[in-house]
Amino acid sequence: MRRQAAEARSRQTATALPAGQAEQALQAATARLAPRGRLQIQGDRAVRTVDGASGTELQAWWTEARAGARARVVEMQLTRQASGLSGTLVVAWSAAGGPP
Repeated sequence: MRRQAAEARSRQTATALPAGQAEQALQAATARLAPRGRLQIQGDRAVRTVDGASGTELQAWWTEARAGARARVVEMQLTRQASGLSGTLVVAWSAAGGPP
């Protein structure tokens, strides 16, 4: 709990990234899970679609996206299937020079 609280405080005080840098971080994280989904960027949000990803793979992607792009999940719909997790995650970030 303390680690999570410290992490949350750290994210609150972190400066926003330029939009291009946040997008690159999300794309890099997504490239590592390429066969399991895709990423569609829409302004300061991105939709991550997954198909058959394991919980471990999805957690690794989210950890990297959160740290690298300073993104947060704003919507998530996942279902567990025999092949793994499938669905969508919508993430958002604050771009430098934009509203928080």
